[in-house]
Amino acid sequence: MPATSVRDDGAAALWRTPEFTERLRAVAASLTELSAPGLMRTRIVAFPHHYPWIAADGLAYFRTRIRQGGRDSEEALALVQTWARTREQQERAVAVLAFKCDVLWALLDAVERGAPDDGAVAEDAT
Repeated sequence: MPATSVRDDGAAALWRTPEFTERLRAVAASLTELSAPGLMRTRIVAFPHHYPWIAADGLAYFRTRIRQGGRDSEEALALVQTWARTREQQERAVAVLAFKCDVLWALLDAVERGAPDDGAVAEDAT
């Protein structure tokens, strides 16, 4: 099974639970943004070294994520803290976040497995 088709019956059932609102699930999943500003600072420095073919202005979006990611994550955390009032809602918010992290790890694993061993970019990727 491809890593990008992560399936988990428990997580799928969680996402369908009617009393756990769409907005809480979406905002809880966005809490992965909490680490975005620091990660993006590191990535911005690394991009030119590892991907020299990317034009400097092509990194503009990623530069905005440093400041915007911080604002987004602060707002999302405040919303989850406000909306997830019961222990069950809080546990479900954590489960949604954990599931999204699992999906992101699976994507990273798939990218790593698809990368050439010598670190070169595949010809069709440029």
